[in-house]
Amino acid sequence: MSGEIIRRINAARADGVEVFADQYPYAASATGLAAALVPAWAQEGGAGALKGRIANPETLGRVRCEMIENLARRAGAENIQIRTFPPDPALVGRRLDAIARKPLIEPVDAAIGLIRAGGASIVSCYMDERDLRAICARS
Repeated sequence: MSGEIIRRINAARADGVEVFADQYPYAASATGLAAALVPAWAQEGGAGALKGRIANPETLGRVRCEMIENLARRAGAENIQIRTFPPDPALVGRRLDAIARKPLIEPVDAAIGLIRAGGASIVSCYMDERDLRAICARS
């Protein structure tokens, strides 16, 4: 992906356009599990409203489908690692795919369970190191 971005920036500069680009310089980022996976509309009104939406089977189906898409955008459950989870500190450092394996459930359902239990913070490792190096090497 970085090759196309760099090409477009260089083409614009060659045409005389003053272009600047910014790059987050790390291959991982930290955020909340809900912030990473739950669609924004389902989070409106805060954690209590979200819990109400995922308690409703009809709404949960829609939320779950969108969470599956968001999980794919973050390169899958193997790239989501629990950073904090106060209800069960034993999960800290474990990946979402591994958490889902123990009870043999889908990773998105494991994520919903963590959110129902109070939420977790995560480290998400979905950025390509080669892209980071290519973009950071440009001026």
